[in-house]
Amino acid sequence: MVKESRKYAGGRSMSIEKSEISPFFVISLMFLSVLSPIAGFTAAGAGQGIITTFADGNNSMSLMLNGGSTNSDSVLALERNSTVNNAVFEISYNTTSSSPGDVTLDIGNDSQYEWAWDTQGYGNLGAQTEFSNGLSSTSGSVNSGGNIIGDFILPSQGQIQYAEMYAEFAPDYGGGFAPTGVIDSLTVGDTDGDGLPEPVFLQRSHTWANGTVSPAVGTFDWSSANGFSAITWSSICDGAGELVVADFNDDGLDDVASFDITNDTACMLFTQVNGSWGINTNQSLGMGASGIDSGDMDGDGDYELISIHSDGNLREFVFNTQNGSFGLGAVATVSANGTGMQATLGALAVGKFWGSGNDTVVVADSMDGHVTMWNVSQGNWVVGTPGSSFDCIKSGMTTLDWNGDGLLDVLGNTDMGVCTATFNGTGWSTNETSAIQLNNYSIGDWSGN
Repeated sequence: MVKESRKYAGGRSMSIEKSEISPFFVISLMFLSVLSPIAGFTAAGAGQGIITTFADGNNSMSLMLNGGSTNSDSVLALERNSTVNNAVFEISYNTTSSSPGDVTLDIGNDSQYEWAWDTQGYGNLGAQTEFSNGLSSTSGSVNSGGNIIGDFILPSQGQIQYAEMYAEFAPDYGGGFAPTGVIDSLTVGDTDGDGLPEPVFLQRSHTWANGTVSPAVGTFDWSSANGFSAITWSSICDGAGELVVADFNDDGLDDVASFDITNDTACMLFTQVNGSWGINTNQSLGMGASGIDSGDMDGDGDYELISIHSDGNLREFVFNTQNGSFGLGAVATVSANGTGMQATLGALAVGKFWGSGNDTVVVADSMDGHVTMWNVSQGNWVVGTPGSSFDCIKSGMTTLDWNGDGLLDVLGNTDMGVCTATFNGTGWSTNETSAIQLNNYSIGDWSGN
């Protein structure tokens, strides 16, 4: 505790105290209304006066409070037996830290503070660091109706310069945070065949036990009985990027495909019966590959690998369980809207747009945002009817059923913002919102409705 004392004539003193050790300056401006026994003590009239200066003639002063030392340089001169009717002090501070902490003003050293900043919930002077109950943190449940978990006090005339808040979330079912390190791509899939999804994530700069660094894909499991399992890491190709998880070889275990845009390949990790991943293999996609996805295009229960290309090519790769590798399936060249030129395909999404049946692919031209729908029939790509196309999305395309009608809709980026395309079963309606473009986002039924 640091105390600074000011001695008054007649034995009175004023102390300024602070609860932190770091040095700080106190600047005081004084205004006292005094009733004196000596008439003419000031120019204010018989027996009364107003004192606006310290004994040195200044109406303000600065004190250095540092490390528990006492400073008694300040003096306020009063006649004996004077009565102070009213006193006003304006106190400001200058400190190298964000706040001097608790500050009190004690005239007379009687431990009866004339002014104090030490009440529960006040926090530090100039820096609110606690809630109204005096605690630095609070917690509560989160629900769809909202919940106030705490409040804090601010000075009635205070001005906020900046504010920071740290929030942590913990699920009710007993989850938590897993120490994965930096994640470059994240998705989920049932890699162990238990009917429940596991997180699958890419770390491009993974450090192995021997100190070497290279890309790796990791996963872990969770159970109510045992909590998190250890993270299992598997090596993958140097150019690994966005992850796609699906059961390509129809063994009931989801596999991993990672898009390598530099080498026009899909880096494959096939899940083994013991739950581990096999050695990475590379599937060539063809020149100009710009994206991959997966879908059950023929309704046989296993998934095909789909790729799009900057020269307009749309390709399907079908896994052959006999030889354990992919073979080229349907191939088509997508034309730019209204021309015979090849489209520059920059985005794709796959899903059951009618709610059931075989999967359908939607592809977007990154030049004009023209989006078309494609299905596979008898080993060939078939484009949808003219009403099944729309102009809106150039990149970042994903599927969702935002209106709950059982039909998939599409969300993606335009040049100026975000486009939502709503499918009614026969055609599309679009809505563009001028906003920052979406990147690294997820869509789900967060409210459970």
